[in-house]
Amino acid sequence: LLYSKFFLHLANSEIEEALGVTRLINQREPFNEASMLFITGLAEILTNHQNAEYTARKFLNTDHEYRDYIRMMLYTHIMEQGRISDAKIYLNERWREINPLSWDGRLRQNDANVWREMWIGYYNGTVDRQDIFGPLQDLESFHNHPFSKLGMPYSGLLCEAYFYEALLQGVTGPEMTRNRRRLENLNKALETNYYSYYEYHMARYLKDLAMKLVMGS
Repeated sequence: LLYSKFFLHLANSEIEEALGVTRLINQREPFNEASMLFITGLAEILTNHQNAEYTARKFLNTDHEYRDYIRMMLYTHIMEQGRISDAKIYLNERWREINPLSWDGRLRQNDANVWREMWIGYYNGTVDRQDIFGPLQDLESFHNHPFSKLGMPYSGLLCEAYFYEALLQGVTGPEMTRNRRRLENLNKALETNYYSYYEYHMARYLKDLAMKLVMGS
């Protein structure tokens, strides 16, 4: 029930309330540390909480399958603080664990971790954008690509792709256009209408903040 309550608050862009639920989960389910750290880290990064980096680092030391998502969010969180060298350390330490030569074979075995590893490479400047967004340009391209066998729906992958692209565009490239590019990609994530993904609801929350920044620039 608490996890459902967390998601409900997230869906309503009530991030502070969602953060409060994570504290209750921590009190009642200390044995489920990885899941607790995941949703706490997610909420803390979104709210720029003072403990965000500490919580995220603890989560990265678990074996949870969503570690790379939090790593990307942490990267952009630290980049926004102007700590570029520190942010790159988080990407580089993960990239050293990844073997891109294994991707083709693992994609044929329907290993969804490849999708997340490719994103680390993209954030790191090693993987080309086309390698991720090319197979998602339309349904035909998707169905003709191994991504379609990962057990993740087309709209879900699109939602994730545009959300994490929005985070990246908001901290890289020409500074004058960052807020606009972030907003454009958040809107594309929302256009997928894939409500069951965390990324959709995080995009809703961040869109309001991005719009204020664009209007104020």
